[in-house]
Amino acid sequence: MRTHHKTNLLQLIGLQLRKLKIENNKTSKELASLLNITPQAYGNIERGESDICITRLILLAEFYQKPLLDLIPHEYRNFENGHEFGFHSNGKTMLVVK
Repeated sequence: MRTHHKTNLLQLIGLQLRKLKIENNKTSKELASLLNITPQAYGNIERGESDICITRLILLAEFYQKPLLDLIPHEYRNFENGHEFGFHSNGKTMLVVK
């Protein structure tokens, strides 16, 4: 992934996480505690200044009771091979290739 694409992706994920935080009346401190990181580190993720690992994204999806795919920006859900990868939660997390 080119650097500008990664930067854009990190910023979009951060915006989505900030939106969920606000909609759910949560604080950065609460979410940082859930992820076992500092509030400053969580703020860096929201601002797109730091990457977030997949395990932390999964924890946030479970916390918000959202499909993991909802945390991925729409423009990054389709990959070059033309397949759409989606994560759905129905008691289990699985990868669906359409």
